[in-house]
Amino acid sequence: MERSFNAPLDPVWAAWTEAEILCQWWAPRPYQCVIKSLDFREGGRWLYYMQGPEGDRHWCFFDYERIRPKSFYSGNDAFCDENGVANSTKPKVSWEAHFSKNDGGTLVRVILHFGSPEELDRSWRWASRKASRWGWNSWMFCLPRTPYDQQHTDPPTHLTMLIKILIGLAVIVVGIIILSRFQANTYTVERTGTIAAPPSVVYAQIIDFHNWVKFDPCIEQDSSTAFTYEGPASGVGAKYTWESKTIGSGSMTIAEVTPNEEVKLDQHTLKPWDSKSKTAFKIAPHGNSTKLTWSMTGEHNFISKVMCAFTSMDKMIGVQYEKGLERMNTAFAGLNVEKP
Repeated sequence: MERSFNAPLDPVWAAWTEAEILCQWWAPRPYQCVIKSLDFREGGRWLYYMQGPEGDRHWCFFDYERIRPKSFYSGNDAFCDENGVANSTKPKVSWEAHFSKNDGGTLVRVILHFGSPEELDRSWRWASRKASRWGWNSWMFCLPRTPYDQQHTDPPTHLTMLIKILIGLAVIVVGIIILSRFQANTYTVERTGTIAAPPSVVYAQIIDFHNWVKFDPCIEQDSSTAFTYEGPASGVGAKYTWESKTIGSGSMTIAEVTPNEEVKLDQHTLKPWDSKSKTAFKIAPHGNSTKLTWSMTGEHNFISKVMCAFTSMDKMIGVQYEKGLERMNTAFAGLNVEKP
């Protein structure tokens, strides 16, 4: 995030580093910032609380790590108690503040660093819970209320529009994240078809990955997909991997078989995102043909939950299974089981 101030570098630096000025604008309205101590030096700590109109207090600290006077400082920010003991249930963030002269004024650029995707996710969840009470009028988006900026409280039109766009994007992102929270933790996709071949033929074709090019629907999406094979030629332990610029990469391993009845596989997708799932083929006689049920079960990760806020795994994968069953019916018809 960045903001241009119509003020020289010296007073802007002071507004961010001196207690008597910092307390005037730091807290989001209608909260007030009350500073208990501020030791602005490398290794120093700023301890303060934000007090609401009903008297509620939210203690925080900022530990300074690196300081280049009137140019840059960085550190770690966290919620805590009045003694400065960090609250592990609330989000933490490391950030940098950069200051530079800019067309007669001062440009301040703030960069936030989260320790992990989970920490970023937790910060968004915490922000979404506070949004109804604090709104978006936090220090990240509000205009500064320092004495050095009182004469320029109305930002330029283009800056006002940019702020509105950023707020709109933030609201959309938070909305999507909140919506993803309502998605199920697991998913199951299942399709059943009739294959014009006996169960023994269907089983023999499935347990040999070299035969999958006959029916794998992914081939239609990218005919240049590269396949490699490992382990035994067929049956338990057989493995194949795929690599494609279009459909990503991953591997499939046969984990368990019941001859002519069931094949269970472990699937590990690496790209476009890392995920693991279980795939199974259930085989049953159906007259002179075979009733084949192709299924996949797995756990949603954050990315798949966001995607499923707009579609579903059943729609994305189910249509591929339907194509695969149709190709099996064509490819397997008339085949015989090879005798050893």
